Amino acid sequence: MPSHFTKESFEAVIADTADPHPSSQTFPVEFLWLDIACINQTPGSADKAREIGRQAKIFKAANQVFIWLTTHDIFFYNDWASRMDTPFGTMCSPGFHTETDIDAWAKTVKELIYEMITDPWFSSLWTLQETFLSPDAVIMPGDAKKGDMDLMYLRAFAETLETFKDALRYDEKMREADKLYALNSTIDRTGLLVCFDKNAMGLLTAAGYRTTVHDEDRVYGIMQVFDLQLGNSAPNADPNQRFTIEELNDQLGEALLKRDPVMSQMHVFEGAVTAGKGWRFNRSSVMPKKTQSFYHRKRAKPEIQSQVILSTIEEDGSLWGSFSGLTISFRVFVKHLMRHWPNAWSYGSATLLLDKEELDSYPKQYRATSLGRAAFLAQFGPAITILLLGLQSGARRPGETESRSAVGLLLRRRADPISEYISAPPKPWQRIGLLIWSIEQERQRVESVWSNEPYKLLAKSLHETLYAPEGEGQDYITKYLPILTGDDSSWKCESGLFG
Repeated sequence: MPSHFTKESFEAVIADTADPHPSSQTFPVEFLWLDIACINQTPGSADKAREIGRQAKIFKAANQVFIWLTTHDIFFYNDWASRMDTPFGTMCSPGFHTETDIDAWAKTVKELIYEMITDPWFSSLWTLQETFLSPDAVIMPGDAKKGDMDLMYLRAFAETLETFKDALRYDEKMREADKLYALNSTIDRTGLLVCFDKNAMGLLTAAGYRTTVHDEDRVYGIMQVFDLQLGNSAPNADPNQRFTIEELNDQLGEALLKRDPVMSQMHVFEGAVTAGKGWRFNRSSVMPKKTQSFYHRKRAKPEIQSQVILSTIEEDGSLWGSFSGLTISFRVFVKHLMRHWPNAWSYGSATLLLDKEELDSYPKQYRATSLGRAAFLAQFGPAITILLLGLQSGARRPGETESRSAVGLLLRRRADPISEYISAPPKPWQRIGLLIWSIEQERQRVESVWSNEPYKLLAKSLHETLYAPEGEGQDYITKYLPILTGDDSSWKCESGLFG
């Protein structure tokens, strides 16, 4: 029996779960499934593997899902909710940004969030998957007295966190407070927001902050989000076979490549990457904010259309990524972009996102901005190739401000010893990051103006746009550039291995 609850409290919560809440119109529960009781906990059990493979069906088909936070009783909930009302109400008040001690406010909010997430439920990787599968779950107090309180939905807690996160972007004072107390990262580490955004790939990043008893559970405890059954949970799997975490990671990565080739690459590595394994997520993978335009529910756009075929090939006992699609020289692409939209980098219409090991190899003066990184790569870096992953189709709707974008994978020929063992020439590619660029034909004229001081030009343009009389300050021009959508002869069909 886990140390954070007793046999008696377990029996009490079963009885409380089966009884309808006073506000509910439902009948008493006739069938109750409990993960800790209904899954055989014996390591290597075939029954356990099969039940793990059914998690998605179980949670999606449930009439109601309850989360038992064993360490928080009803007194804690009532007291916590009362104390949280104060900073939340302050944030919603008219004088919040001018009359409030923002640092003290941020400190209080962080402390309150920490109080809630100290319960073991918030640290388990398995519960992250369950949250994604059942976002309307109800939180139950540890002393099993849900009938004595208003139902507390996990979604309400997540929405509160999202409101705080949005507020932190308001002005420089808020951003400075966030730097001091790391409130944003605290919220991100809960993993709740990616669950409610239905950002399955982002969940892989959040999973790195959660704990597991067995290392292989880092795949078993997240695979059902993608409706996958891998390793011992796969249909007709040999119950006597045991899979290492590396084998399971390869299985997961391979399945994601084929299932959603674009999103499978929509990340950068913030840590070391095993040679030849850059084709799949690892625990250092993060999804940069710029990638949100492709999946965030509040910034929903036409779905991105895949322009590439990704799969895997085994070479000399190691699994490599394989691609087939359109490629272009980075230097050629940047040359065209700089000729027609030289200020695209300063306006966020072109963003270079590099894996950390790659970025750290650049001189410091080139690292801070996309423009600096692009300048270094174009002038001094080795030959880089852009592999077109996908692009968003459809015209911009009236009143819509965000542009349609394309995304490409940045590749460079491997020169390390591992590439010498690949029997099929030519040498494989090494993934070094992502390039995201706008494919809009109509843009503000200032994007086409060359300037040695792009940030002053950007500030001047924003000021004129914000303070110009209605109908003025929106000077747009149109340029049709097929190179931005892969329709130019500079793009070539190519296939190869990458990792």
